[in-house]
Amino acid sequence: MKTELLREIPGILKISPEKNQLRSSFLKDSIPRGSLSEICSRTGGGRTQAFLSLLRENPTLRVAWIERELTFFPPHLLEQGLSLDHIFFIETQDQFFWAIQEVLRSQLFDLVAIEGSDIRFSETELKRIQVLSRQAQSAVLLLRDEPLQHGHWFVRKRFDLQPQKTRSA
Repeated sequence: MKTELLREIPGILKISPEKNQLRSSFLKDSIPRGSLSEICSRTGGGRTQAFLSLLRENPTLRVAWIERELTFFPPHLLEQGLSLDHIFFIETQDQFFWAIQEVLRSQLFDLVAIEGSDIRFSETELKRIQVLSRQAQSAVLLLRDEPLQHGHWFVRKRFDLQPQKTRSA
């Protein structure tokens, strides 16, 4: 079946294949839309820089930044020469998972960044996030200190920014 015919089927190829990836020179691979990806590093290890690079290289992205307690300092984006026009910051307190679901259900955002180093996700929650990201064709980016310990099959790409350990001779 030709691509043109597939585009006519509701829900198929919602966006063009070339726009199905978010690119950043900071990361060696692109971030796929409609799936869950993970950037892992300790605080100060480059997670925020990876996020800023993504924003800088994709200035028209509509982005939701979700945290339990907001630690991101939005004026820092202005200092970096970035605009706040397309970024929605959400502090969830105890409604973390509910907020993620509602943001994805809205289908308004190209990228949903979830700062959740201290958050434990159940496998059911991870599956739900993955399904909703697919429906919304949003790239969901988990920003964490350590990789998920369970449910890792829901994560399509993992970017580990941890420094490589060197062996001494």
